Amino acid sequence: MKKAWFLVLLIGLVLIVGCTSTVVDKKDTPTASAPAATASSDPAETASSSASATQHQVVIEGFKFMPADIEAKVGDTVEWVNKDSVAHTVTIAALGVDENLPAGGTASVKLTQKGSFSYRCSFHPSMQGKVIVV
Repeated sequence: MKKAWFLVLLIGLVLIVGCTSTVVDKKDTPTASAPAATASSDPAETASSSASATQHQVVIEGFKFMPADIEAKVGDTVEWVNKDSVAHTVTIAALGVDENLPAGGTASVKLTQKGSFSYRCSFHPSMQGKVIVV
């Protein structure tokens, strides 16, 4: 009886942990220098900058970023949408961005400085792209 109760408790904990998520505000993460881009899900921040900002979308499908290269302006947001059945990442080393995208997942990065920033999937090195911020 004790084993059955323990098993039920363990399964319940796994379900609870698996159904919850933690949102980490990257702005509070200490870094040597301020990041040039931040992932943001704060609706107030999006609303205040949306007057002149544009959202660009990159679809991940067939182990490719489409389009691989994006040109955007400071203040714009780039969203990656994973339509593959496996996980990918959006890793922009120069900006300190390393977002994990499970199958069907999305990640957004708000661009805060000009430059040309290469990105890649750290799981699949042949998947590469570039964000050019003007």
